[in-house]
Amino acid sequence: MPDNSSNNAASAFKIREVTGDKREVQLIGRALPYRPFSLATGQRTKLSSLPGFAEKTATTLGAEDDPNGISLDGYWKDKYLDTIGEFAAETGQAVNSSNFAPFTLNGMAITNVKDATDFMESFSRFGQELEITWLNKIRRCLLKAFEEHWYNEHDVEWTMKFDVLGRGEGVGKSLLINGPSLADSSNAINAAYVAFNDVAVPTNFGIKPDLLSSIGSIGRGVEDAMYSMENVIEGAANAISLPVRAAKALDGICRTIETEVGFMGSYIMGRLAMDFHAEHPGPLQSFTERLETSLWQRQFYGSGQEFRRIAVDQRTQQKAQNESDIMGVYVARDGDDLRDVAAQFYDDEWEWRRIQQFNGLSSSELHAGQQVKVPRINPQNPDDA
Repeated sequence: MPDNSSNNAASAFKIREVTGDKREVQLIGRALPYRPFSLATGQRTKLSSLPGFAEKTATTLGAEDDPNGISLDGYWKDKYLDTIGEFAAETGQAVNSSNFAPFTLNGMAITNVKDATDFMESFSRFGQELEITWLNKIRRCLLKAFEEHWYNEHDVEWTMKFDVLGRGEGVGKSLLINGPSLADSSNAINAAYVAFNDVAVPTNFGIKPDLLSSIGSIGRGVEDAMYSMENVIEGAANAISLPVRAAKALDGICRTIETEVGFMGSYIMGRLAMDFHAEHPGPLQSFTERLETSLWQRQFYGSGQEFRRIAVDQRTQQKAQNESDIMGVYVARDGDDLRDVAAQFYDDEWEWRRIQQFNGLSSSELHAGQQVKVPRINPQNPDDA
């Protein structure tokens, strides 16, 4: 069994909750994991080969830290943990300082293995995002499992298994959405568009070519808007476009739909029924032909109104959702940085990347007078920031 008592203060192993209660555990001396501590960094690649060719083609998909996770083992004894001064004495520090207890939780000494394992179990049960630090190595992780192998009530061998999310400065919990997502809005608008198209051009009578051309030219504005919406949603899904920008783009697309469909409805309802038929125009139309034309006009107008209503509804919901996700707007002073903003609103400067991503900024630097929107960590609970 490795003896870790000779480790120095620089080799303290820390586990910090990035989310939740934000507790921090520090292990030093005899509480440290066994050595070695293994880390790995690799490049994700996709190899493919074509029939008849000996050489493969490679597509690089980006770097990946510890693809198989991190596994640490250690051994705790009551007699090792209940020695606050031992490690301090070895390093020449104050003997009674709890900073040099082998196991500390938020700076308080944990002096028996039962309490130590209970706390580690809670990290695993609660599923909060963690940041682990050893020397200059930092990983953002989830504690996948904490395994305990008891020899007696005072001695336990343990294993910690982490799934790695990335390196340092995690953004914490994702924003919780309590309204429709962009994809939900897109699906609703698409369904209304399909229903509108089903009656947009009559199939039970021949329509005059010039009228058909006019309807088509008006409808192209709607088609262009629907195509733009597909690109916006795809960009947001692939993280090419920021959600806040995608929501603004969707707002403009919905307004275009409202205008174009409204214009088409007014154009159709403003025509006399006898003006539509190509085969039997004007007085030559039968009563049945005029009746079916009038029915089509009302169907067209009704489906258009429903299409507009859904576009307005989704635009309004997305606007309300975007506003509910914002805690406030900060106006920067000279010398301010996003870390200052994060410290003021979240009481945690490490959350600055959340604000950077929400505003689409390239760095943490701010200039005097610059306005940044501060997203709410949990819009469902306005007090949880």
